Amino acid sequence: MKELVAFFLDDLQPRTKNLQDALHASDLAQLWHLAHQLKCAASGYGYPEITECAAVVEQESLNAQPDLFNLTIKVQDLLSLCNRAVASR
Repeated sequence: MKELVAFFLDDLQPRTKNLQDALHASDLAQLWHLAHQLKCAASGYGYPEITECAAVVEQESLNAQPDLFNLTIKVQDLLSLCNRAVASR
């Protein structure tokens, strides 16, 4: 199981980069997709805080007219949690 968790943590950096890129491009469909994938993966690997935060980003990105300022804050929160998880190895 340690190897699988290590793989998940290694994969967080590209995931966070992709989330940032989607946010900067205002690509809400891609942001939803990436947040959804991260939510599911984090749940399976035992990272409930990342799971919950990714679920919020996922939900916010579905809004027809999202509050982009609030969405940016939520994405930054998610990125921070991911960075902390990687740093805690």
